[in-house]
Amino acid sequence: MECRFCGAHCNKKGIRNGNQSYRCSGCGRYQKKRYKYSAYTVSDEAVIKCVREGLGIRGMSRLLGISPGTVLTRIESIARTIEKPPIPMNKTFEVDRIIYIYRKQKEESMCGSGT
Repeated sequence: MECRFCGAHCNKKGIRNGNQSYRCSGCGRYQKKRYKYSAYTVSDEAVIKCVREGLGIRGMSRLLGISPGTVLTRIESIARTIEKPPIPMNKTFEVDRIIYIYRKQKEESMCGSGT
């Protein structure tokens, strides 16, 4: 069997949970040909697509067939790999309108209480 992590050859290393277990001769990681739990078969791309569609954690869990805790763990691990975009200097940016409205309401409430 070929290692799915490094591509080296894997040797048989006993039976765990009713399935043959293999250990990689290159990286030393354990793996199996078939896993009982389906979280191993769900790709990160599927999780990313669900997040982009705006699904909730429980909805993703039902759709992908994995537990909500696993969905959160996968999202966190994907988020750690995202790099911050570079912010160009000497550029103007548009401020979100919600912030403007919030500040305007706050100023009005402060001005109205002094009268």
